[in-house]
Amino acid sequence: MERNPPWTFAGNTGPEDAGHLKLAQHDSKKPMTLLIVEDHSESASALAFLLRQEGYRVLVATTAHHAMEIAGQEKVHVVITDLRLPDGDGRELMRTLRTQHQLQGIALSAMSAADDGCEFEDDIFVERLEKPVDFRALFAAIQEAGTSRD
Repeated sequence: MERNPPWTFAGNTGPEDAGHLKLAQHDSKKPMTLLIVEDHSESASALAFLLRQEGYRVLVATTAHHAMEIAGQEKVHVVITDLRLPDGDGRELMRTLRTQHQLQGIALSAMSAADDGCEFEDDIFVERLEKPVDFRALFAAIQEAGTSRD
């Protein structure tokens, strides 16, 4: 199955949208740490670059196993995960991360929920976004996930 091209973001991402930087701060003016779980390296790199430009601290895992290792070693605030990973399912990963580390997550999928054959499970994810991702929707989901944890 062919994957979508590397991260093309819908919506406006120009200088007039630069007000997102304030969302990158969590407590005490420290940047929020985001964990991206994405096996497509170009997609992960592009998303990480864009989020770092907005002031977030970004960690990247390419597998569910790697994500679990990072979550056990780092203070992560929000997880952004693809639903289809080479070594597992993003839903199962998020269930485990919620249980073991009390993390909030955002699901990313190249397919709609109907095409994926799975209904959105809001007890697992704060939001499910389809690729290409709308940048404003992603920032809103990050903020919601970051504040729902407090």
